[in-house]
Amino acid sequence: MGGLGKTTLARKLYISPNIASSFPTHAWICVSQEYNKMDLLKTIIKSIQGCTKETLDLLERMAERDLEIYHHDLLKERKYLVVVDDVWHREAWESLKRAFPDSKNGSRVIITT
Repeated sequence: MGGLGKTTLARKLYISPNIASSFPTHAWICVSQEYNKMDLLKTIIKSIQGCTKETLDLLERMAERDLEIYHHDLLKERKYLVVVDDVWHREAWESLKRAFPDSKNGSRVIITT
């Protein structure tokens, strides 16, 4: 049910100085009803690496599976917090979840629906 404050709560956590200092790598993506897995992965990668010309060129040349592997490798050695906001369909998360490594280092993914 919309309007209950799920995104607001997630945003307060995400910007909290204590949380930010605990997760050196962090990203926020909004999924919504219409989503594209490649665009979501690119958004996370750009949020983490920045939008340099080299990164943008590299991302544009990658196929979906390559993006997934690149995303996984980018996060695998990091402690990260990623908020996946406004997920309408379970399939959206199911298509993304294998790109998130579980390195047993305290990383977290928060999903709002």
